[in-house]
Amino acid sequence: MNYWFGPLSGWLPNRWWAGRPDLAFVWNGIKQRYLPSVRLLRELGAHVVYVEHGWYPQQATVQLDDVGVNIGASWANKPLAANGQTPLQVRDKGDLLLLLQYDRDTQLTDYSPWFRDMAALVDHVTKHSALRVRVRPHPRHPPAAGLKELVLSRGHLWDDSSTLQQALSASRALACINSSTAIEALNQRLPVLCFGESVYRHPGAVYCLDNQAAQLQAVTTELSRGQCSLFVEPITAVLQRVAANQFTVEQLHQRLPSMIDTWLGIARQQNVAPYQVRSFPALPFAGGLTRATV
Repeated sequence: MNYWFGPLSGWLPNRWWAGRPDLAFVWNGIKQRYLPSVRLLRELGAHVVYVEHGWYPQQATVQLDDVGVNIGASWANKPLAANGQTPLQVRDKGDLLLLLQYDRDTQLTDYSPWFRDMAALVDHVTKHSALRVRVRPHPRHPPAAGLKELVLSRGHLWDDSSTLQQALSASRALACINSSTAIEALNQRLPVLCFGESVYRHPGAVYCLDNQAAQLQAVTTELSRGQCSLFVEPITAVLQRVAANQFTVEQLHQRLPSMIDTWLGIARQQNVAPYQVRSFPALPFAGGLTRATV
């Protein structure tokens, strides 16, 4: 088996012959710069499996799926089996915590049909929310210029909590496009306002919102009165589904072999035609790869 690893291993080098792959794992893979390599792997007969960080805790888990990542995964759009019976209780105090995300992340570029960036979302929420809004910046990506000034000028707050847990503890509800932090909010039984496509965007589990002002006003007015249209059962079902589709290192050690066997079986069924050697198209490539054979 030939493979490449290293900081630039997302590029499949056209100068080396990798043999005919049966199975290929790609990190994220849906970004535009990865698409030529993914297409080439498929042309070579590889069954492609996408890998990305999990949802919560994000840095300690990964997701794997042979259709896509996040809402693009094979399981993500399946309806929940749980019916809402137990209304979600709302805290009697606290504001609406609005989480900023990275504008260039695929969660925004691919899965945010109603808001092109965080500035558009902040403008919408701070203009139409019946709850006071507290905007929390992304920990690794500075907000757009003037965004903090806009929030403060409209009488809302800029969150300077030292930890996420501290920020959540002062909140009555959480709003975001599709941040993985919403999983933790659901785990704490906080109402979530979801403004994008997400693995947790299911009616009854979160408020499924878009860019309609009246919709946001109605939801935040309801919450300000201590009422909620969400239910414990679908929230629990979402949390269970997410947990079942993200893996720690220890879980990968136990479950990955059988998953690979399944994917290899699919690949072999697909590759029934005789293989013909073909030339590689030119692909963007820079040094820094290490080749290994096992």
